[in-house]
Amino acid sequence: MKVAIVGYNTCCLNYSGGVQVRVKKIYELLSKHNGIEVEYFRPMETDFDSIDIFHFFKLEPEYFNLAVRVKKRRKKIVISSIVPLCGGLKLDLFKVINKFPILTNYKMQQFVLNAADKVIAETYQEATFITKHYSIDADRIVVIPNGIDDFNYEGREIYEHIGGEKEYVLQVGLVHENKNQANTIKAIKGTGIDLVIIGGENNGDVEYINYCKEIAKGDEHIHFLGWIDNSSAILKSAYANAKVLVFPSYNETFGLVALEGAMAGCNVAMTNSLPIHDFHAFDDCWLFDPNNIPDMREKIISAFNSPKTECVKKRVKEIFSWDKIIDEHIHLYSSLL
Repeated sequence: MKVAIVGYNTCCLNYSGGVQVRVKKIYELLSKHNGIEVEYFRPMETDFDSIDIFHFFKLEPEYFNLAVRVKKRRKKIVISSIVPLCGGLKLDLFKVINKFPILTNYKMQQFVLNAADKVIAETYQEATFITKHYSIDADRIVVIPNGIDDFNYEGREIYEHIGGEKEYVLQVGLVHENKNQANTIKAIKGTGIDLVIIGGENNGDVEYINYCKEIAKGDEHIHFLGWIDNSSAILKSAYANAKVLVFPSYNETFGLVALEGAMAGCNVAMTNSLPIHDFHAFDDCWLFDPNNIPDMREKIISAFNSPKTECVKKRVKEIFSWDKIIDEHIHLYSSLL
């Protein structure tokens, strides 16, 4: 069996890197399995006829022409859709426009989904969203979540960047309205608890991060460290030594940062309505309404004042370990051939 991994053009240009981490991990693990050849799809180099399965990552209109050619060659397509679970009304409007002979982005996306032999959704909510707003049969969708590695790191590099050894709350990711750093700052400011924010703006859009820094003014306990590479010892040590991982997003396709925090042994305080709750791994965490700052403050402080617990880490490992997730991918590929 030979699998070609297909990424969209800007897959590896985003610092936050959730999709590229997933793509690279699946490539790495597939390459270790006997009986499976895997390569990254390169238009100028890939021997098209040698590929059995083309695995696309993230539903993008740019896949349209490739999907047309793959189906003409009678090759199999799998797509990990990674669809944002918002804008459903807008998509439904495009369904109406779709009746006209206009090649819209929506029409190209729908073609790619229909061309796929199987669609991989990360959560059950994503599967329902695709069925409803793209009119894709539910029996063509399989739910396979993102995976997570074991975490064993004891370095203390983070303390050099936050003014010494202390307990702290950690938030990691793109600094953006959806990630809700502003409400985290409002919830923690003035409590005397250290907050470490790792991440930065997207493509030079600094308006929101400047707003967050303005809110944080006057509190020496709030630290902005900017983007840190995924493989950096500083980032690993930030997870390893954090007392609480806070994850206050309004919307997420999945929520890998929550898994990373749990595997590092952090107490996790997070939004109460995210799709990752489909798997019930975080039922015993500190859950809050991301619009309710007093609720956020109460839950974060409670998590901060509680001893670290390993029960969430154990459940996360059972449900999301990469060994389990890659086996599900291989089973899916095999079922198509």
